[in-house]
Amino acid sequence: MHEALIAVALIAVAIWLWRESLRAREAATRAGRRICEASDVQFLDETVALAKTSLGWNRRVALVRIYRFDYSKDGADRSAGLVVVQRGAVIHVQLAEPGTLH
Repeated sequence: MHEALIAVALIAVAIWLWRESLRAREAATRAGRRICEASDVQFLDETVALAKTSLGWNRRVALVRIYRFDYSKDGADRSAGLVVVQRGAVIHVQLAEPGTLH
């Protein structure tokens, strides 16, 4: 009986983490698109990619996800930007000069 409850709890946690990851990625994609529009550059590939996940503090422990995206000033170049998401909220967005984000 206890094993079944543990299995259900683990499945629930896995589903919650998956849904949180989807929400964070959607928020990061929107933020990347907005900063590109505001900066008059092209948001390439129409998506972001998860670069790093870590634990952070903001009154309590939370997952911090860093997403990378590519943008172009003239269609011939490719530069990287990043979006930091914590608890589903975008806390930082940055367009980098070419070669400055690694």
